[in-house]
Amino acid sequence: MPRTINELLSLNLDRLAIPTDEGGNQLFSEKNPGYMLDTIVRAVVAEILEEVTDIEEHVHNNELWWGAADAPNESNAIESNVDQPFVATSGNNTWGVAIPIIGSNDVPVKFWQTRYDLHRVAISAVDNGTPWKLRFLYGGQSLEEAAQARRWTETMSIATGIGSNIGAEPSELRFPIIRVGWRVWAQVWNQTNLDTISFFVGVHGYPVLEYASE
Repeated sequence: MPRTINELLSLNLDRLAIPTDEGGNQLFSEKNPGYMLDTIVRAVVAEILEEVTDIEEHVHNNELWWGAADAPNESNAIESNVDQPFVATSGNNTWGVAIPIIGSNDVPVKFWQTRYDLHRVAISAVDNGTPWKLRFLYGGQSLEEAAQARRWTETMSIATGIGSNIGAEPSELRFPIIRVGWRVWAQVWNQTNLDTISFFVGVHGYPVLEYASE
């Protein structure tokens, strides 16, 4: 997750052990400005390289697509298929009930990858052609904890038709990199109560690094 320069400095300086002389005096001081500058530059560069690695992995990456398991639940929700999408139901001009789309035991990426982001969503069917809002919540504990912590991202969709095979292209999501084992839920909002929307999700995987963005 991008950080300001001040955040970069604070984060990395906290990680560093400040060397001392035999008397216990810190060498990281105004008495040694060259060492101080060198340490700051090294810390900032290390953090930037870490961020650039994530960006490179995001742009030049593989992508895996998932549909719903037979009975999606908090532990196991995904299955590799093209005929069984996730189906979410709208409330009455408000958010409907959230459904699990990635469970705590699911591994939505390659076996060597330990983190992932929900990269794209492909809508396969809708009950009506009015605007839809989709919300994807994520967290390492419960749905309630994720909602309380405001861990979610949203996107909009306006279908070109009604029913299945609506011809919609997959749309890209803005989503943080999270750990494998964290759950993801989806809920939808349409002006018509109990209308449904069906969709598949595409996932990017990332190798292990020192931190996850959430």
